[in-house]
Amino acid sequence: MDFDPLNQLLVCMVCGELQHSHSLAGVRGHIKEAHPDTLSLDPQDRRRILEAWDEQVFLRERFFSNQLQQHSSSLTGENQECPAEVEVLVDLEDSPALKNGKTSKTKSLKKV
Repeated sequence: MDFDPLNQLLVCMVCGELQHSHSLAGVRGHIKEAHPDTLSLDPQDRRRILEAWDEQVFLRERFFSNQLQQHSSSLTGENQECPAEVEVLVDLEDSPALKNGKTSKTKSLKKV
């Protein structure tokens, strides 16, 4: 069994199933039910399973680390390289020039 810190659960290193029981009895129960043949593995086979598991965990951690780095750098890059664009629409009837006696029969919006 291995421990998954994200879910706070044990993970079976043979099938990857999450174990909700943290007790030794729960671990033994899962092994006896799901993987009884693994109880008789020789030390060499157990070592191979452990090495394969460690390699899989390493690859998974490296993948997620790369994803986080790419995501954080893309957020940082967007904020530094692309200024925010704001479009403001002004009602021409509210313009100071129109308040000085000039009137318009059509109401139009001007992009500033």
